[in-house]
Amino acid sequence: MRSPRRAVACLLGLAVALTAERARAEGRSWFGLDLEGHISRNTDTHNSDLYTFGGGVAVHVELNVHPLVGLHFGGAWFGLPGHESPESAAWLGGRAGARLHWSVWLPTLAARGDDAWVDLHYNFGASGEIERGGFDLGVGYVFATTRPLRVGGFVRYQFGSDPDGQNPQVLHFGVSIGLLGAPREAAPDRPAPSVDADSDGVADAQDA
Repeated sequence: MRSPRRAVACLLGLAVALTAERARAEGRSWFGLDLEGHISRNTDTHNSDLYTFGGGVAVHVELNVHPLVGLHFGGAWFGLPGHESPESAAWLGGRAGARLHWSVWLPTLAARGDDAWVDLHYNFGASGEIERGGFDLGVGYVFATTRPLRVGGFVRYQFGSDPDGQNPQVLHFGVSIGLLGAPREAAPDRPAPSVDADSDGVADAQDA
C-alpha cells in the first residue's frame, strides 16, 4: 500500500500538470514565487509579556489553478527575543493553503499588474521541542515594478496550538516580494490586422 507521502506527492504532481496545461492554453502564468520578511509580535495575553518584538522570513510557491485562486504553500521561520522570559522563542515550519487574488476583479489594478490578495493556510511546525499545528490568515498588496517583480506590504495573523492551552498568537507585518506569476489573466484578444492584397487602400474584407 502506498504511503500517505507518496499519495500527496502524486496528487501534487497531477495538480502541477493540470495547472500548467490549462494556464498554457489560456496564455497566462501558472507558477509564481513570493518572499516575505517581517516583524513579529505576540498578541495573546500569556506570551505577549514573555517575549518582545522579533522577526522572520518566509518563502512560498504558488500554482495558479485559476486567475482568481492559487494553491499556495511554503516554509517560514520567526524568532521572538525574551522579555520576562529568560529564553527566546522560535518557530520553524511549513504552511499550505490557498490565495485569493481579488485585484483580478478590478480592471484598473489588473491592467497595471498590481496584485491584491488574501490567503489562508494550515500550519505545521515546531517551536523548540513542541510540535504545533495551527493556521494563519494574511492580506497584502504588491505593486508591479517590472513584469516578473512585484513589491509591497502585508499583514499576517498566525495561531498555534499548545499542549498546555496557552495557544500562541502572533502578528507579522512586513515586506512581500513577488517573482514570476504574471500575468494572472490572459491578454485580451487583439483584432486581426486588415489585409489589402491589391494595395488599393481598401481592406480585402471590404473590397467588393
